[in-house]
Amino acid sequence: MRLWKKIFKKKKLKIIDTPTGKDVSTFTITDYVTGEDISKDIELKIHTDKDIPEYIELDIEEKDVKPEDIKIYGFKLTDWKSIKIKDTEMILYYNPIAKNKENGFNFYCIEPLGWTVDTKEIINCECVFFGTAYFDGIRHLYFGDHQTDNYGYLYYPKLNNLLSALKELKKLEIEYCREIREIE
Repeated sequence: MRLWKKIFKKKKLKIIDTPTGKDVSTFTITDYVTGEDISKDIELKIHTDKDIPEYIELDIEEKDVKPEDIKIYGFKLTDWKSIKIKDTEMILYYNPIAKNKENGFNFYCIEPLGWTVDTKEIINCECVFFGTAYFDGIRHLYFGDHQTDNYGYLYYPKLNNLLSALKELKKLEIEYCREIREIE
């Protein structure tokens, strides 16, 4: 369950100001981390309380994110190579920056949240971490992603699973980053 859903589900929020006065049919929701408008990503059902018209009740519908829905650095995530992290449900996707295996790679690790019963196809997932490694090693490492509604945030992370995924990431760093290979 996403953090924003936990915070807002079935909550009454006071209307302070809207672009059209008391009309709550027009407003935007802004991601407090990135500052971007996320209104289009959240389906809201608004109920006004007749006794207290200055309050609204939000009923937020959560949208599932499949791995093939995730776009990263201009690519569809499932077009990248992947590694299943041993003893976890996590999958580490990676894409070399160049064909010569020396200039680094992009990476994106997911944890499935839901599967189909019969085919075990992932129908919902969230980002654990993503980033970029260059010739000299991991340069950018981000936790969570706005596409899976957990940017900069991991809710009750399983640290042993996270360590296993980071160990796999380290193996990729040694394989794809020439200056790291020289040091190791």
